[in-house]
Amino acid sequence: MSGASVAPPAALPTAVSTAGFASYEELSRAHRARLGQLRNMNEAAVGAFVSAVRVTGVRLAEPEERERAQGILDFWVAELIGRDGVDVRAWISDPLDPFDSSDETAAIKSPPAEVAPSASTSAPADPVPHRSEWRSAQFPRDVALAASRLASGAPGWLGAILDPIGGLLAKISPVAEALDGLSQGAKENRSAKAAPPQDDTAKQASDARAGVRLAAVARQWRGTGAEGYLLNGQALADAERFVDDPDIRALVNASRRAAKRRNHLWRWIIGVAVAILVGTVIVLIIQNRTKDAALAERDSALKESAIQKNLADRRRSLAESNAAAEAAARQAAEGAAASALDRLRQLEVRQAQLDAAVALIRREVAAGRLTAAAVPPSLAPLVEIEATAPALALPAPESVLLSGYRPDFLGIVVPPPSNTGPGPTLAYANFTVVLDSVRRIGRIAAVNIDRQGLRVLPDAGMKALVTDPRVPATQQPNPVWFGGDGRVARGRLVSGSEIAWGAAAEGAADVAARRVAGMVDALPNAAVQLAPFRDGAWSGLTRWVMTRFAPDSARVTAFGGPVLGDDDPVVDGVAVPRAYWKVVVGKDLGGTLVVDAFLLPQAVDGSGTPLQRAEFDPEKLRATIDEVEAATGLDFGDEVRAAGPKDRRRVSSPTGEGDRLAAKVGQLDTVAPIQRTAVAQELISALRDGALTAPDQRVVAAALVRMAGDDVMPGLTRTGRYNLSFVLSEIPAALWDRRDWLDLKAQARRAVAALEARAQVGTLTVGPATQKFLDTLKTRLDWQAAQGITVYLQFAGMTRDAAVAVGQDLRSLGWAVPGEEQTAAAVRRNEVRYGDPEDADAARLLAADLRAQGLARVTAVKRNPDIKAHILEVWISQ
Repeated sequence: MSGASVAPPAALPTAVSTAGFASYEELSRAHRARLGQLRNMNEAAVGAFVSAVRVTGVRLAEPEERERAQGILDFWVAELIGRDGVDVRAWISDPLDPFDSSDETAAIKSPPAEVAPSASTSAPADPVPHRSEWRSAQFPRDVALAASRLASGAPGWLGAILDPIGGLLAKISPVAEALDGLSQGAKENRSAKAAPPQDDTAKQASDARAGVRLAAVARQWRGTGAEGYLLNGQALADAERFVDDPDIRALVNASRRAAKRRNHLWRWIIGVAVAILVGTVIVLIIQNRTKDAALAERDSALKESAIQKNLADRRRSLAESNAAAEAAARQAAEGAAASALDRLRQLEVRQAQLDAAVALIRREVAAGRLTAAAVPPSLAPLVEIEATAPALALPAPESVLLSGYRPDFLGIVVPPPSNTGPGPTLAYANFTVVLDSVRRIGRIAAVNIDRQGLRVLPDAGMKALVTDPRVPATQQPNPVWFGGDGRVARGRLVSGSEIAWGAAAEGAADVAARRVAGMVDALPNAAVQLAPFRDGAWSGLTRWVMTRFAPDSARVTAFGGPVLGDDDPVVDGVAVPRAYWKVVVGKDLGGTLVVDAFLLPQAVDGSGTPLQRAEFDPEKLRATIDEVEAATGLDFGDEVRAAGPKDRRRVSSPTGEGDRLAAKVGQLDTVAPIQRTAVAQELISALRDGALTAPDQRVVAAALVRMAGDDVMPGLTRTGRYNLSFVLSEIPAALWDRRDWLDLKAQARRAVAALEARAQVGTLTVGPATQKFLDTLKTRLDWQAAQGITVYLQFAGMTRDAAVAVGQDLRSLGWAVPGEEQTAAAVRRNEVRYGDPEDADAARLLAADLRAQGLARVTAVKRNPDIKAHILEVWISQ
């Protein structure tokens, strides 16, 4: 190869057809086949292949194929002119032959695949190229195809990046094969560098060939402008030695700029990839944190639900425990009360039996059928002849037996009613009598009864009256009134059975009987009554107080007396009261006062016609404290008024069913929907449909109102408030209008006002459905009763701020309160006044509203004709 001459282009080796190749595909296959044998090809073989490539241009019409074939031609021309001994001028790279449309060559045999070896070489012809050699030519097209496929399936932003990359690679693929040849030359140069040192002549020849090839590439780049000719990597570094050539320098500079752009592109791609990666990580972190927050919120909701369930379970358990404790206490109290009542009844029977036996013996002795000696010694004192028995007498004034009435007897101070009439107060054993010195009759009797300490005593048998030496006889009843066969009979304000306990009943039975009889037969205790009244209603009331009133109360206090009037009828020369009254006070199991009151009319017409005996009927004879006060002019005090009956109807005791249902009220706020619905329906059936007695209905309603109170309602769930409002709204107005429900009604009104106030300021949510129930409930609670009513508030003994708070509470209930006036005239007054009788109900409701605010002393409702219609006056003091 070193000394051979090369024929001109016209003289092609016989191994290659002068007609060229039939298509670009055959040309490309021949090109790739010869690349693997490049070192084994002599100059003649290379020149022949160059001529065949150039002639092939007459058959290539597609611009893309011609561009690629031109690259192949340029590569082999550069290879040829870089060989030693080749005339460079004879091989100046010409373009492909122009396309000849008239060429009709039907079949052109492809140039033989074998390449004629040089005379000095025996290497095998055209071996399969190594993967590293042919892949360099195929890489741009493969990467372009891969980039195109990735762009078609990638997201929008990634496709926008891959599309230009694929286009760039596709654009440089036509000259990739030419550059592969240049790379092969660079490999040879590197191999040459790694080879043993050459002499200067060989090195200069190698550098000359490399420079010629690089200059050919530079000229081809300048002629076509294709970026595929630009250098990169080691090829660009090797080309730095030839920058003296202007074309090579321009190629090197353009290659540097392209490399810089590629570096910038890669850095941008890497930056975008890093940003995407960082963004993805951030999104994942946010998603994880959001997921963690959601899980935490779910856990919190589950914990809250569990807490609410535990609270509901605790409330239910507490309610059940309280109900069980109350039931046990009630059962024990009922057992004790039953025992006490049974004992009282037994005492009453034994008393009757003993009295009958003593009376029988006395009759037999008086008739002579039984001698005094035949009477057993133990009974002798009981049946002594009145003539021989000692006369009844009162103890000495300084005696401790004259203990009188004790206001603290019940453990709660219950003073006797205030008395403004003239007359002395006389103390006896366990009771006190206040005389009316004008009418010469006992006006008030106050007695303490110890039910568990009562003793059965025989009848003393004495009918004589005892004058009390402590007061003039002219101020005491006249014994003549009760003598003879007249219609006027002597009754007793306090009976012997009521005071037969304690020191008065100690000692021998006959002595104790005479002692007790001496007390109750004192003239100040005598009651001017007619026999049918005394033996009927009045004695029946005494027995009812002893055995029926407040069965839970072991101790009882009773007040009683006549209703005195200036026009009382005169019978047998005596002014006979038209009625008698009695107020009884005890305590329930919780220590709360229990009060009952009665007005018993005494039918007196002043004629001589005998009256029929009327039995005691508590249903018909019950009265309110206000009515007793109005009839007598007495003042029983705020505590008794507040605890007294609110109407005349008999209020029977609860049966226990009400307590059972009241214990279920808390389940309206339970977490179980089925349980809530069942309880609500059961409560509504009991209250609305009359499934319970009236007392039991009140017990259930009271439990509901307590749950609606401002201290409980805010702690309920929204569902609990809905259920509670629904059940309350189903209670009929007829129940709320009952007199014994008045204070409960006021408490319910206050609870509704507090709930609406909280909803108004936003501290508690009330839904539309709940508000609808509240509107229905307000109508049934007589919210409209305050419309058109003006309330003037007078106060004393309290601060103005406290009075203003009272007025504000009344305004929340619909009352119109212009202001609050402090005045001394309100001292010791706690009452509501009205003028028009039509305003009486509103006045009673206003008084109940005041009591619900804690002003328990406001119990009196009085009419003053000087007050105009639709005006109410409140007088309060503390």
